[in-house]
Amino acid sequence: LAWGARGRPFKSARPDHFQMTMTPSPRILIIVPAYNAARHLPDLIARLALVVPPDRILVVDDGSTDDSVEILAGLNCRSVSLPANRGKGAALKTGFAFAIRHGFDAVITLDADRQHAPESLPLFLAQYGLTDLAIGRRDIRPGRMPWPRVVSNTLTSLAVSIMGRTPIRDSQSGYRFIAVPALKRLHPAADGYETESELLFRAGRLGLSIAEVPIPTIYGHSTSFIRPVRDTARFLRQFWRRLWY
Repeated sequence: LAWGARGRPFKSARPDHFQMTMTPSPRILIIVPAYNAARHLPDLIARLALVVPPDRILVVDDGSTDDSVEILAGLNCRSVSLPANRGKGAALKTGFAFAIRHGFDAVITLDADRQHAPESLPLFLAQYGLTDLAIGRRDIRPGRMPWPRVVSNTLTSLAVSIMGRTPIRDSQSGYRFIAVPALKRLHPAADGYETESELLFRAGRLGLSIAEVPIPTIYGHSTSFIRPVRDTARFLRQFWRRLWY
C-alpha cells in the first residue's frame, strides 16, 4: 500500500478494474505454408520468434518430401502436416481453419522460402483494427523481380483489380494480414497458388477494405515452386469462370 500525507494508506484500485479498462491485445496467428522448405525453416522460425511468441506461429507443411516434418518437430512453434501435397491454397485454408477454430482475431501469412522478411512483421501487426486485409507490395520492376514474374504479376494484378473493383498492384504477394471476421466471409475455392488472387478479388467484391504495405523485394534464397505461365493461365481461367461471382 502507498501512504498519504496524513499517514493513511491510499485505497488500492481493484485488479478487475484494470482488466475492465485495459484493451486486450489482439491474438494474431502467423501462418507459414511450407513445401520442401526444411533448410529455411530453422532460420525463419528463429527470426519470427523474435517478433511474436512461438505459440502464435503455425507452419502448415504441405506434404513435403524432404525432412520438413523432422525439422518442425524440433522447432519451437505450432505445426500441422498434410498427408500429401495439395497446393499452397490448401495449406493456407488449413491455417485459416486453425485460426478460426482456436479463436484468433487475425492472421498474417508469409512464405517459407525467406522471400518475406520476418522483420517486416510489425508493419502487418499494426494493421489490426485499421483494415480487413493488407497485402505486402513489392517493387515490381525488371531488375528487382525476375521478368517472368513481372509479366505474370502484372497480368494477374490487372485481372484481380478488374474482378474485385479495387486497385491491386502486387496480387501475387503472399505476405498478408487478414482479420478473422473478413476471413470467415471469403471462402476461397481454389487449392493452388491462384488461391491468393481469389482471396483478393472476393474481398474486393464483398466491399472489404484492402490496404497495401510496402515490403522489400527479395529473391535468390531458393527456387520458387510457382510456374508463371501455368499458374497465370490457371488463374485467368478461374477469373473467367468466376466473373459474375
